[in-house]
Amino acid sequence: MALRPVSSRPALSRSAAVVAGVLCAALLTACSGGADEPDDPTPSATSSTGAGADATDGTASPDETLTAQQACAAMYVDGDEPLERRVVAALVGISEDGAGTETVSTMTAVGIELGSLSVTVPPEFEGAVDAVRVPFLQLQENLDTGTEESVDLDVASAREGLTEYRELCDAAGETPGA
Repeated sequence: MALRPVSSRPALSRSAAVVAGVLCAALLTACSGGADEPDDPTPSATSSTGAGADATDGTASPDETLTAQQACAAMYVDGDEPLERRVVAALVGISEDGAGTETVSTMTAVGIELGSLSVTVPPEFEGAVDAVRVPFLQLQENLDTGTEESVDLDVASAREGLTEYRELCDAAGETPGA
């Protein structure tokens, strides 16, 4: 299966690859923050346990809505590699390497995690998560139907969603990397 960014034309396969590379570079730049920000996000001094958190391990119950602080931690702090970086890496990987077994597996895993996050984030974060999920859902739909030899992934939507998510965290006083 061949992957093309939304703005590509089938007759311009080299141009499509260049456009995909440029879009991925723009996504990486937008998600990495400015030069004044540290490479790794630093969690805030406040505890992530609070409303909606399980008192035994500090994680949110799957049935409860996360606080803004927990939603920001889920995207920028939690795990060995924050979700934001895994989103970018998955999109870059599939753009550069195509739809091989490993890249599709990575996209699927990140897509599942974004789906889980989408049902627990506060209402103001839902639109941002939905935008980030677009290319992951496009790939999954194409895999499920198996009707197309190529699929256009809307990488720009993911970039916009990550930007909006970061702005929501900034507005909530949970600046990633601060």
